[in-house]
Amino acid sequence: MSSPRVLFVGRTTLDVLYWLDHLPAEDTKAYARQFHAAPGGPALNAAVTHALLGGESMLISAVGGGSWAAAVRDELARLGIRLLDLAAGTDYEAPLCTAWVNAANSSRTVVNPPLSTIALPLLPASWSEAIPSDWGTVPPVVL
Repeated sequence: MSSPRVLFVGRTTLDVLYWLDHLPAEDTKAYARQFHAAPGGPALNAAVTHALLGGESMLISAVGGGSWAAAVRDELARLGIRLLDLAAGTDYEAPLCTAWVNAANSSRTVVNPPLSTIALPLLPASWSEAIPSDWGTVPPVVL
């Protein structure tokens, strides 16, 4: 039996998470209890989960270049997740998002960079024109 194929479409980021005993007061410094950096975003997270469960994941997202894109691409390659980069050939840079996690109550505060103003090219209207031929037909599940 072949592994289930799923297409994931959405935002990709590099997420930096800091676990703190409590959120710091304004104009102070704090040391994190724990730190973790990893590719993120709803579609990418779902694609990673699907791949880790043995499925075939395909991701359509803007990754582009910049300081964080290599970490995203490396993780996708490590997990065998296929990527159609909507930002290929543009000046778009994968965004870095920071999350503070309050260890006392598990709440989180997320800081996103400014929205990109880089215009991304539109995909052709048909699957066969937009998607590399070795991807085959539209997967039975699209998220």
